[in-house]
Amino acid sequence: MHATLFFYWYRTPALRPVLALSAGIIFEWYAPVSLLPILLVTAFTALIWLAIWIVPDRLQKLVGPLSLLAGGSLFFLGGIFLCINNDIRNDPRWMGNSMVIDSLPTWEYLVVEEPTEKKRSYALIVNVLARYKYTSRYLQRGKLLVYLSKDQQALRLQPGDTLRSNRPPLLIAAPQNPGERNWQQAQLMKGITHRVYLNTDDYQIISCSNVFNTQRNLWALKKKILGLLQYYITDSAAAGMAKALLIGYRQDLDPAISRSYSNTGVIHIIAISGMHLALIGGLLNWCLRPLQRWRLLKQLIRLLILGSLWLFSLLAGGAPSLLRATLLFSTVAMGEILQRQGNALNTLMISAFLLLCYDPFWLWDLGFQLSFTAVAGILLVGRYLSKKFSHARIWWHAPGQLIAISIAAQWLTTPLSLYHFHQFPGAFLVGNLIAVPLSNIILIALLLLLAISPFSLPATLIGKAIVWLIGVMNQFIREVERIPGLLLTDLQWELPETVLLFIFFLTLLHWITNQSTTGRRLSLLTGVALVCWQGSHLYLQRRQELIVIYQLPSSTAIDWIKGTYCYSSIDSQGTKDQQQLLYILKQARQWFGIRHIVPLPKGQQLQLGQKRIWVADKQRIPPPPDSTLIDFLVINRWSPYNGKDWVDRRRIAKVIIDGSTGTHTRERWIYMLDSMGIKVHDTKKMGAFVSSLR
Repeated sequence: MHATLFFYWYRTPALRPVLALSAGIIFEWYAPVSLLPILLVTAFTALIWLAIWIVPDRLQKLVGPLSLLAGGSLFFLGGIFLCINNDIRNDPRWMGNSMVIDSLPTWEYLVVEEPTEKKRSYALIVNVLARYKYTSRYLQRGKLLVYLSKDQQALRLQPGDTLRSNRPPLLIAAPQNPGERNWQQAQLMKGITHRVYLNTDDYQIISCSNVFNTQRNLWALKKKILGLLQYYITDSAAAGMAKALLIGYRQDLDPAISRSYSNTGVIHIIAISGMHLALIGGLLNWCLRPLQRWRLLKQLIRLLILGSLWLFSLLAGGAPSLLRATLLFSTVAMGEILQRQGNALNTLMISAFLLLCYDPFWLWDLGFQLSFTAVAGILLVGRYLSKKFSHARIWWHAPGQLIAISIAAQWLTTPLSLYHFHQFPGAFLVGNLIAVPLSNIILIALLLLLAISPFSLPATLIGKAIVWLIGVMNQFIREVERIPGLLLTDLQWELPETVLLFIFFLTLLHWITNQSTTGRRLSLLTGVALVCWQGSHLYLQRRQELIVIYQLPSSTAIDWIKGTYCYSSIDSQGTKDQQQLLYILKQARQWFGIRHIVPLPKGQQLQLGQKRIWVADKQRIPPPPDSTLIDFLVINRWSPYNGKDWVDRRRIAKVIIDGSTGTHTRERWIYMLDSMGIKVHDTKKMGAFVSSLR
């Protein structure tokens, strides 16, 4: 093994517990184990680890690997325990256990956040406190997504308010179509398992608690800041960008602008992260520098700056990426106060360890992943690239360093971008070169605006300057986005490919920076494995032949997929949300690697390859009975309530009931088909129907 790897391994001792803890969390999530065996194994491992400590000194070298294994096992088991403890479904008082027992109890909720305005409602998260059955009150636990009708009563809700409602919550559904995001899992990792929509008459505001006074004060401060920005920044698009830049408030951000920033690889400017904290901390340190002549006062000022950064983190929402940066700054600052200098990479691992101990499910959080991989890339390759891009000419120093940091940050975040976003923004270098310094200037101007907001005239002038600067930055990003060939899209990467790409970049980094022969061999080997995986994936895509009948609430969509071609039949007449329909179909077709879409003629009979499909329609007379095999009979919202004429004296292999079918019609068809012994696939319960024709 190369000497540099030994250096990183021994100089970053926090890396080992982080890897073991993460492995335990992942193992428990995908292969759950009950708590009792974990406790027994933990006790046994702890005894072994303690026994090693009493081994004589002359035998310590022999038991060294065993000590390392025992310590790693304890952290691995700790990750399992954290995952079990944080999974709300393992709590005996979880609300999901009571949904089966009681049909119509009264539920009591505690509001824990302010309502957020959506397109047709207000959304907020509440904690479940109790359920009432007659006069009895039973304590409950869990979190709930609540959607409220738009009215003044919903706007009056604040953290600490207590609600009561008789409307039963619904379990958040699992993904029902190919390529669909697992919304159920994403919410479960936040402790949210159910959702409910409440009209004005469906709930009552019972009481107000003082428990959330701190959160209310933070919200009041946040509203005041948002109000000042809205008042002095008259342009709505610029005001939305200013709110996102300063405190991470993205509700008023133009989606088109946000998409442009994402396509050019500079979306991190809008996401509150270490860049904002470094700028705010640097400004506070510069302003208070005259007071740092005395040693005691200098330490107090550092603590004051740390407190300000934590207040800003809470004000901006406390996202994992922001907490990571705040923990890093706190650790470095405490090291300076205690006059101890730490290893930056080890400090990064310590912050990761602490955050995972607080919430192990942040391991799946995209902000957590991007934040830590970006900083790790900067620490691992940033210094090497800074030397390569340095130049004797002073005018090149700042651009060269910015290019080096941009490449270093992108180095390890690229696999995550491909896996989560299915695209690579090749314009990230050009975008960062102008947008990063310009956004720093805008952020300083915004802080100055807040400081002089009591003085109307200078605040108005600064507000106009901010509008102009944001307009320049947005226009630059739009122009960069228009450059052809820089945005690579529709890149479907699976998890094994992402892991291989991570290994490839790490081994390539080891080869380049350390001139390692092992790094060269491993990077070449990993690169060949990655190319082979991609080639086999493309080969299988070109050979695929499938029939997909989607689960859609008010439409019928049938796709015949042959290779990279999709022959599609869609009935969306009367569908209100066409955008949602197109989004679901786009996700699925990207999942299957579709490149060409060919519409099929509408009709009640479809011949897709060797398969014959009928769509039952109450406005048409069924064809005469014969012995021809009907592979799939589709039931939708246009199908008759009594469909005996469509199945009597016919050979039907399977009936698919899609999501647009009404409740009574669905129940009638299922009862009739069960009595006739015909197989049924109900997409509402079983998800989209996918059948391979090979």
